Amino acid sequence: MPIVQDIRKTGDYMIFHSITKYHGGKGSVAKQLGWTIDKRVGRGHWHDKENIYRALWPYLDCQGSGGEDCLIPTKSSLVEQGRQDLVGAIDRLGGFKALASDLNLKMSHPGRKPLYPDLKDWEPYKQRLESWAVSQSLLVISGGEALRRPRMNDMAARGAKDLHYATKKYHGGLKRVSERMGWLKPSEKKETSAV
Repeated sequence: MPIVQDIRKTGDYMIFHSITKYHGGKGSVAKQLGWTIDKRVGRGHWHDKENIYRALWPYLDCQGSGGEDCLIPTKSSLVEQGRQDLVGAIDRLGGFKALASDLNLKMSHPGRKPLYPDLKDWEPYKQRLESWAVSQSLLVISGGEALRRPRMNDMAARGAKDLHYATKKYHGGLKRVSERMGWLKPSEKKETSAV
């Protein structure tokens, strides 16, 4: 029997719709036409990681003879090969990254890399923020008090999107950064000491 992807490739979605809605699904249609379909697996089959690993084994890209250093296939490559059932099982168990970790497999595409990793650490971030704020004339300190300091929308509007992102994502927001930098205004110092 043609797989669902073959029917979708034709672009005639009404055939797919009518098979599922009006003719009892692909099993019923295959039986009426004398086609054979793959055997169904029992309930709970895909809850066992060993079953998933056995089904996944032919699709692994392994370097070396021992099978160590195997790459887990991508979701799109499994869908192209008609293994939507395996994709669903992997998703139910936490996704490709979680399964790769559990089975000691490597990811061919490990995912999105963190933005601005050099600004995760405090010291490089602090130096970059101070130099940028001074160059933009956004930091005015008089008598040890911050009379003017950069704001989040200043960072976004003046081309420091990396600092904007790092302030929110890595360093707890502008108020926390201002506390650590000693940029709190006198009224804010009273609020934080009272709490």
